[in-house]
Amino acid sequence: MKKKTILCLIGAFCLFNLFGNTEIDSLEAVFKTSKEKSKASILNKLAYQYLEYDLDMTLDCALQAYDLAQKYKNKDEEAKAADLIGIYYRKKRDYPASLSYFQKSLEIRKILGDQEAIGKALFAISHVYNFQGDFNKALDTYFESLDIFYPLNNGYYISSIYNDIGICYNRLGDYQDALEYYYKALDLKEDLLKSGEEANKIKIESTLNNIGNVHLRLGEFDKALEIFLKFLEGENDDIIQSKLLNNIGIAYQEMGDLEKALFYYQRALSLNRKLDLKDKIAASLNNIGYIYDMQKDWNTTLAYYQQALTLKEEIGDQFGIANGQKNVGSIFLEMKQYNTALSYLRKSIELAENIGAQEILKDNYKYLSRLFHEQNNYKTAFECEQKYSAIKDSLFHESMAEKLAAIETNYMIVKAEKEKEILIKDNLLYKFDIQKVNLEKLRSYILVLLLLLLSMIITFAYYQKRAINKILQKSKANLEIEVEHRTIELAKTNTDLLNEIEERKKAEIIITDSLKEKEVMLREIHHRVKNNLQIISSILNLQTYDEIDDKSLSILENTRNRVYSMSLIHEKLYMERNLAQIEFKDYISGLLNYLLGNYQFDSKRIDVKLEIKKVFLNLDTAIPCGLLINEIFTNSIKHAFQNMEEGLVTIQMFKDKKNYFNLIIGDNGNIIHSEEELINHKSIGMQLIKLLAKQINSELIIDVSGGVKYIFKFKEK
Repeated sequence: MKKKTILCLIGAFCLFNLFGNTEIDSLEAVFKTSKEKSKASILNKLAYQYLEYDLDMTLDCALQAYDLAQKYKNKDEEAKAADLIGIYYRKKRDYPASLSYFQKSLEIRKILGDQEAIGKALFAISHVYNFQGDFNKALDTYFESLDIFYPLNNGYYISSIYNDIGICYNRLGDYQDALEYYYKALDLKEDLLKSGEEANKIKIESTLNNIGNVHLRLGEFDKALEIFLKFLEGENDDIIQSKLLNNIGIAYQEMGDLEKALFYYQRALSLNRKLDLKDKIAASLNNIGYIYDMQKDWNTTLAYYQQALTLKEEIGDQFGIANGQKNVGSIFLEMKQYNTALSYLRKSIELAENIGAQEILKDNYKYLSRLFHEQNNYKTAFECEQKYSAIKDSLFHESMAEKLAAIETNYMIVKAEKEKEILIKDNLLYKFDIQKVNLEKLRSYILVLLLLLLSMIITFAYYQKRAINKILQKSKANLEIEVEHRTIELAKTNTDLLNEIEERKKAEIIITDSLKEKEVMLREIHHRVKNNLQIISSILNLQTYDEIDDKSLSILENTRNRVYSMSLIHEKLYMERNLAQIEFKDYISGLLNYLLGNYQFDSKRIDVKLEIKKVFLNLDTAIPCGLLINEIFTNSIKHAFQNMEEGLVTIQMFKDKKNYFNLIIGDNGNIIHSEEELINHKSIGMQLIKLLAKQINSELIIDVSGGVKYIFKFKEK
């Protein structure tokens, strides 16, 4: 211990001579004369001072402080030391070690009950999860930290958390929530800058860069480039400058100017190497590799991608590793090395699923579809293409674009309202000033009257006071002019807002007309889809008249029923005013009438009980539910009531308190198989039931107590 302490003090002395740090010199002097029990506090302060000069000295001092604090049971200093050690490991990219010490600090802070310190500890833990690429854990911890800082009204930390939450949503592909939180951060930071509260800490450029990055991902390259170039030449720190250079390169790349893109990527790489930021270096290497990828220089591309992947693996960035594996796999695919490509792409999918990286999953399935297609494995290629399309549709659609635009518009309107309020307040202040001047004028006149009654001795004072009155009158005139000027500006602002509202009304009329046209087209599409499905049903019906065996006849009838269940939905949508949803009970009643007639149903022997609340379902949910009812009801009619004089089939649909749909289809017929045997049954019907349950994101539950019940619990997509 003594040896380490001496080394620590020698280091402090050397750094003082090098940088002239009087704070370190002062702490070193206090350390020499202090008692051992109080040295933990001084060592923590020294460790904090060393953060900017010598990280190794920070670790040495913090470890000694940690040991001393534990020895003398000083919990506050123990937590501070744990924080400093956590910062050290985070800067060294050793995220597991960093997380361990931040969590130790959090445990101590909770014991001490210091809410602000607890919030800061949670914020530090969120950062580590963010750097590791575990964005879901990061979000949970950010929100937990936010719950603490809200009551404390700590604007700096709230705005920082908003910004980082936006980053997590952006990396997860949730651009709507990302943009919403970026604008929350921007709005709060602007208010803090105006008030001067912690203005030296506020970095508004980083949030603007993030907003530009969202526009970049949404394909709005001109808008993104305008934001990036605006702040590139500003007074940014090196890390912000690096992000801007990288994003400008991406914008030029997407706009097809590969030469400019490569120029900005290389500038970013040079700056990142100077800063020795491995994660940023890896990002730059990936981007440069992509330029060569577009030029089909596979060997050069592969070299850059592999360097980037190695760096991401060194720092443990899960998102970066998944992205790097995807990039390397894509190049092996271009080089026709299918087995190697498949290995990398599958590793990337597994990791991306664990961390919820939808963009990476989407690209992986696109590459896998192409790989299996080139290997003539068309079935698997088609399945991958479907997964790619599903993820792509979930990431971005027209309604999301409208919501993103609404978020930006709302931000601009709120900003305009704030400026309007400021003008109104300024106007009131000027009016108060005028009243004050008038009051002074009145007092001056009274004083003049009194002075006229005095002797000639105070005549000089009278003239002096009259001069003051002239100055006040001039001030009044100037104030009136200023008030008039401000009033004109306010009127202009109101006019601009009215014009903007008028423009929005015109745009709304255009959008309404466009929606009506699209509604007519969509209704026609549903009509044509219904007709085509009915043609298919008719063809299958004709096939049943051919001389075929009973098994084939049963397959044709089942297929015809499935086609009819889908056709019926499009028929309902064509006839309904609401093209997005159908009334489920009405649809199921029609479907059951068809099935009962088709199977020559004996209503005296078997009763059908329909218990469906009035619910509306969209097309993506109604079709799978209709097919599920078709399969299970048909199976019950055919097999459940053999050797029984009477039976009951029940179909229920309702919403529970947690807003989940519950679909229950059952009968009280013969129990032929156990639950396990039914679930593992290899029939086409059971395979289809499992597939449909997965399609609506529902677990398949089978209950064989008192008959057979199929239970599905799901939320609408």
